[in-house]
Amino acid sequence: MISHWQELNNVVPSTKKDVRDQIVWNNRFIKINKASAYFRSWHQAGICKLSTLLDESNTRFLTFNEFVRKFKVKCNFLQYHGLLSAMPSDWKKYLKQEEQAATVTLPDVDKLTCKTVYRSLIDHQNLPPPTTEKRLIECGFDIQERQKIYSLPFLVTKEIKLTIFQYKIIHNFLYTNYILYKMKKVENPHCPFCTNVDQTVSHLFISCPYASSFWSEFIEWYQSISKKTLNLSKNEVMYGVLNDWSSCSTLNHLIIIGKYFLYCKALNSGKFQFADYINLVNDKIEIEQHIALMSNTHKFLKK
Repeated sequence: MISHWQELNNVVPSTKKDVRDQIVWNNRFIKINKASAYFRSWHQAGICKLSTLLDESNTRFLTFNEFVRKFKVKCNFLQYHGLLSAMPSDWKKYLKQEEQAATVTLPDVDKLTCKTVYRSLIDHQNLPPPTTEKRLIECGFDIQERQKIYSLPFLVTKEIKLTIFQYKIIHNFLYTNYILYKMKKVENPHCPFCTNVDQTVSHLFISCPYASSFWSEFIEWYQSISKKTLNLSKNEVMYGVLNDWSSCSTLNHLIIIGKYFLYCKALNSGKFQFADYINLVNDKIEIEQHIALMSNTHKFLKK
């Protein structure tokens, strides 16, 4: 019974609140003579969580006299301080930390939007890193590059459909046949253009012969209109060109459109010519211009 209770109390405290909420009794972190502590009379007197042993400031343990006056239990000085000495030293450091109250300043109610509320909440929370963080680190991206990757879908295009599309690629939940097959939504996980090859995100955009041919034509086309030399690595196709960030927004926008083009063609199992992509780019330019005019920003990309 005690061992099961200790398993429930198995999370290592990492904040001041975690320490205060720790159950004192039968706690695997609090041991006297290598055994977990339990004083029945203390428990019956209302001593349960560690916070009950703290003073009003929640940073200091009660003195022995304060403890006796508060709980009116029969014990001696050595027994009380023996329990306090058994507390991990890290816990005592956490207790001494100043609590920082998060103050969220919001604009006037009449100026309040979902975006401002969301930004305020994000700015005042210690959120865990994105689930894709480990994968991006394995690809060799440093922290500045990872921040650019996360920002890219929201900076290079105003079309929500393309923004969400690139966001799904970054966070690895774009629905390909490989994923849909696992969900029992399609008959097989294969690429529609290849024989017995799983359609993963990497295959769809990089290793598929149709994708490889597309990017070769894309590079040739982009060099002809921009008069610049271009070489695209696998990471740049997937996540964007991060060097010379400010001047590559148009290129990154075109790359996202290229991936969207490949995705739509694979979805419909349709073969294509590069001229079809050019037509799609022209359509997307018109959409970007319309969005910019409607939002009165006039910051659409002129390609």
